[in-house]
Amino acid sequence: MENGYDFPYAGIGIITQDNSTVDISSWGGICVSYESDEQINVAIHPDEAEQEKMQWDDYRFTVPAGSRTIDIPWSKFSQRGYGPSYSITTLLTKVQSIVFAYQDLGMVSTHFNIVGVGKMGTCNENYSLDRESVKSSSSVE
Repeated sequence: MENGYDFPYAGIGIITQDNSTVDISSWGGICVSYESDEQINVAIHPDEAEQEKMQWDDYRFTVPAGSRTIDIPWSKFSQRGYGPSYSITTLLTKVQSIVFAYQDLGMVSTHFNIVGVGKMGTCNENYSLDRESVKSSSSVE
């Protein structure tokens, strides 16, 4: 019998059609409307060839638990530091998916609902959760 995965996670992703890549660098960041009992990692993934170059050390930002709409500028995303440094500017021109994942929750049962994702500043126009800006919220920093 083998041991389980060292870093268990569960999540959901938004993947490009036909596993192609898209350039989202002009967005300035993303907005996310969500509800969650636990904090969620929001990760930006390029295609597999680029992920290998990064050694799967993707750019991510952790959003807090709650029900809210937030803007996350690209400058808030960072690598975890176990892989080689990779330019976020390059990554944003080769995006294949945006993934929302829980990590290291053990056997906890939790609720989450991703209501909307879009170009920074556009979720408030389309979704009805309370808006909160990452820049002005000390609880998110």
